[in-house]
Amino acid sequence: MLAIYFKIMYSYGWYNLRKRIYQYMFKRKLYVGLSDKIRNQKNSQQILLESSSWLTIGNIVSRLLGALYIIPWGMWMGADRDNANYLYFIAYNIYALVLQISTAGIPVAISKIVADNHARRDYKTSWRLFKGTMLFMTFLGFVFAAGMYFAAPLFAKGATPEEIADSILVIRSLTPAVLIIPPLSLMRGYYQGYNEMAASAKSQLWEQVVRILYMLGLTYFVMRVINGGFVIAVAHSTFAAFVGAVIAFLYLAYKMLRDHKGMMELMEEGRPERPLSFWKIILEVMREALPFVLVTSSIQIISLIDQETFQRFVPIFTTYSFEEGKELITLFGFNANKIIMIVISLAMSISTAALPLLAAHYSVNDREEVKRVIANNLGLFAYIMIPASVGMAIVSEPIYNVFYSPDPTGTYLLIVSCIMCVFLGLFVTFTYILQSMEQHIIAIKALGFTVIIKLLWQPMMMYFLGGAGPLIASSVAFFVATLYMCRHVLRLTRFDLNYVLKKFGQVILASFAMAVTSAITLFAIKQIMPIGGKVRALIAVAVVGLVGVATYGLITLKNRLADEMLGARVGGIRRKLRMK
Repeated sequence: MLAIYFKIMYSYGWYNLRKRIYQYMFKRKLYVGLSDKIRNQKNSQQILLESSSWLTIGNIVSRLLGALYIIPWGMWMGADRDNANYLYFIAYNIYALVLQISTAGIPVAISKIVADNHARRDYKTSWRLFKGTMLFMTFLGFVFAAGMYFAAPLFAKGATPEEIADSILVIRSLTPAVLIIPPLSLMRGYYQGYNEMAASAKSQLWEQVVRILYMLGLTYFVMRVINGGFVIAVAHSTFAAFVGAVIAFLYLAYKMLRDHKGMMELMEEGRPERPLSFWKIILEVMREALPFVLVTSSIQIISLIDQETFQRFVPIFTTYSFEEGKELITLFGFNANKIIMIVISLAMSISTAALPLLAAHYSVNDREEVKRVIANNLGLFAYIMIPASVGMAIVSEPIYNVFYSPDPTGTYLLIVSCIMCVFLGLFVTFTYILQSMEQHIIAIKALGFTVIIKLLWQPMMMYFLGGAGPLIASSVAFFVATLYMCRHVLRLTRFDLNYVLKKFGQVILASFAMAVTSAITLFAIKQIMPIGGKVRALIAVAVVGLVGVATYGLITLKNRLADEMLGARVGGIRRKLRMK
C-alpha cells in the first residue's frame, strides 16, 4: 500500500493529487485553471482559432444583445425615441473616448508584455507588472471619472438650455463606469496575454446581460410605471454600464482567486523575475501603452469628428436643415452604428486573439512563425469579415425594420455602413499587427493619415452624397491608411502576400455567390409577405441568413477554403455531407 501511495505521489505531485481527490470525493468536473492551460500549449494556428472563437462568441453575443435591447427600449420611449437615441449617442461618444484615454492602451500593452514574458517563461515579472499597474489604473479611474464629471458642460449638446442640461445629466451618469472599467479591462488584458480568451469572453457576456437587464428594467419602470421623463430613463440606461462592469469585475476577481495557487506554482517553475521598482513597472507599461491609446481610439475619434463637424457642415455643403442634419447623424451615428458593431466586433476578436501570439513570436525572433500568424490572421479576417459585411448589406432592409421603424434612408445608410465595415476591419487588423511588433510610430502615422483624409474628404462627400458622405469619407481614409500599413508590414516581415490575396479572391467569389442566392431569397420572401412588421422582418432575416450561410459554407467546404481557415476538424463536416 505504501509503495502504491508513494508511486502516486511521485507521478502526480501534491497539487495534481489534491485536485484528483477533490474531483473523486465531490464528483465535480476537474477545474482547469490558467496554469494548466499554460502548461498545455498548442500550435499557433490552433491558439488563433480557439482564441478567435471565444472572443467572437463573446463579442457577437454581446453586440447582439446590445443591439436587440433597442427594440423594447425604443418602444417604451414612445414619441421621444429619436430624441432619446440622439442623447444616448452624444453621451456615449464622449464616454467611449474618455474610456480609451483613461485606460491609455494599458490593457492591450499588458497583454503584449505578458505574452513577451510568457515566451521567456518569466511569469513572476508579469504578475508584478499586473499588480503594480492595477494600482495605477485604479488611480486613473478616479482621475478621469472626476474629469468627465466636471467637464460634462463642455461636451454637452443642445439647442436650448434645457437640452444642454439634459445632456450634462446623461454624460455624468456614465462617470461611475469610468471608475471601474480601467481595472476591469486590465484583468482582461492579463488573461489575453496568456491566450486565455474564455475568461475575457465570459466576463463580457456577464457584463452585457446585467447591463441590459438593468437598462430595460429601469426604462420600463420610469416610462411605463411612474410615467417619468425620457431623460431620466436615458440616464439610467447609461448608468447601466457601471452596473454591468461591477458584475464582470467580480467574475474575473473570483476567477483570479481560483487561478492564484496554480499560478504561484507555475511561477516557481519559471525564470527568476526581473528586478523592477514600482515606477519602473509603470514606465515600462506606459512606454508600451501610450501608442496604443491613439490607435485603439480611432473608431471613437472618427465618430467624434462626425459628431463635431456634421451638423456644422450641413447648412454649408448640403440642402438639409439643422433638424434634418440631427436626424441624419442619429441614423448613421447611432442606428446604423449599433447594428454594424456586430460585424466590426468580428475584426476586433480576430485582431485581439492574434496580438499576443505575434508579440510572443516576434520577441524571440521567430520570423517564420510571425509570417505564418500574419497570413493566417489576414486569411481568417477575410473568411469571416467579408461575407458577414456582404450578408448584412443584403438583409439591411429587414434587419433595420427589426431594430427600428421602416426607413429607406436608414436602410441606405446601413448598407453604406456595411461597406465601411470591411475597410475599418482591415485598418484595425493591421494596426494590431504593427503594434504587436512594436512598430508604434507607423501605426500612429496611419491614424494621422486617417484623420487628415477624413477631414479633407468630409465636405466634398457631404456635398455629393449627403448623409452617406461621412461614411464614404471614413471608408476612403481607412483604405488609404491600411495600404500604408500593409506596405510596412510586408517590408518588415515578407509575409506571403500572394497567399493572402488568393484567399481574399476565393472569399470574394464565395461571398458573391452567397449574395446572389440571398438576394433572390429575399426577393421571393417580399413577394409572399410584406416585411414592414418586426416579426415578419425577423423571419426574413432568419431565412435569408440561413440560405446565405448554407451557400457560403458549402462553397468553402467544396474548395477546401474552410479547412485552411478553420482547421482540419471541418473535414468531418465534409465527410458527413459526402463531399470530396
